[in-house]
Amino acid sequence: MPAPITRTGTPPAPADQLAAWHSPAAAVTRDRVIVLTDADVAEVLAARDAVRRASLPLLGVRRADFPLPALGARLARLAEELEGGHGHAVVRGIPLQLLSEADERLVLWGLGRHVGIAVSQDPLGRLIRPADTSRTDFHSGGSDVTALLVRDEGRTISLTGAGRVVDEIVLSRPELAMRLFDAFHHDRGGEEEPREKPYRSVPLACRHDGRLSLRYDRRAIESGQRFSLVPRLAGADVALLDLIDETAAAPAWRHDLHLQAGDLLLINNYEVLHRHGGSRGAAVPEPLRLWITLRHGRLLPTSFTWPTPAYGETGGRGGIAPRDVVDRTHGRTAHPDIRR
Repeated sequence: MPAPITRTGTPPAPADQLAAWHSPAAAVTRDRVIVLTDADVAEVLAARDAVRRASLPLLGVRRADFPLPALGARLARLAEELEGGHGHAVVRGIPLQLLSEADERLVLWGLGRHVGIAVSQDPLGRLIRPADTSRTDFHSGGSDVTALLVRDEGRTISLTGAGRVVDEIVLSRPELAMRLFDAFHHDRGGEEEPREKPYRSVPLACRHDGRLSLRYDRRAIESGQRFSLVPRLAGADVALLDLIDETAAAPAWRHDLHLQAGDLLLINNYEVLHRHGGSRGAAVPEPLRLWITLRHGRLLPTSFTWPTPAYGETGGRGGIAPRDVVDRTHGRTAHPDIRR
């Protein structure tokens, strides 16, 4: 018989959650927008040209290789703000009209290096991928921050504050609130190593170092039910997932963010859930996506996240460990595109 789902850690009482989260600031209602100046754009283009002259492979480009003398400091402060209460931000005015498709990837990578550390999005080690805009359900991304570079006009991405979701669960269904801290089993989609489980067991929420964090991916939870060793979802578990979906999508708490080509959206995945407005067809370029670990991100317990190899730095977490990245304990080799 499958083992029952067990609670991980010592969750706070619902009253403690209310004290920590119930406030108007818990809702996503205002955007933090940085509009690039002409001087900022000149820095971005000069950094692109410097990388091209040095003939560096994309994954070998470090912060120092993509110099942004003034903008880099602002991006570093923005990374701190993502953990300090904003939860999301938009960098507006990336000059896509002056960039090739390869340049778009390079600029996203270079800006991302100034925000944090990129982690892989699949077992092949791909760090930049088109966003899955079929995800019209509210969910969290794979690491601390999801970065989305919009490449078409009029794209809508909806956001909901994780704190507001927790608030509403505590207020409307307090008997379900504690289940946020139970371990749910997520399908790993074939990215596991041969001796690893094909699912990962983590709670939806954790309270650690005085902060509440929420990670949510219902699609992975439901897909995990295909494994015989995974416990069946109880009725209360399904009720909790339904309530998260309902709350996140409610017009009162949902913030529909209308983006344009050249916008870079940054989302703190522990503070904000997001969903796409849907695919717009093969002829329309999807946003490019990067998963980023913040260099000074919040402390999280091992029951809630996992370490991931990083490129040229240490401290990656979340995401998917590539099968060909350096792992000295297992004798694997380095990713062929990395130049130290």
